[in-house]
Amino acid sequence: MNKNFIYILQLVFSVLLIILIMIQGKPGGLNPTFGSFVSVYRSKRGLEKTIFYTTLLVAAVFFLLSIINFVLY
Repeated sequence: MNKNFIYILQLVFSVLLIILIMIQGKPGGLNPTFGSFVSVYRSKRGLEKTIFYTTLLVAAVFFLLSIINFVLY
């Protein structure tokens, strides 16, 4: 594999990981800062569950790419 190809893949997956993390609506993230102290547990369903599992997959691929990059180069 080409060294630049690994770097480009790693960059793409890092940006994708950032985007996926940012679009996840986390209840209670900054809510206590603005006066809402209500914390309700709810299970993930539908699109939220798909985004969560996609985030895990992208994070795992990014981790593997980082290891490959470290070992090979």
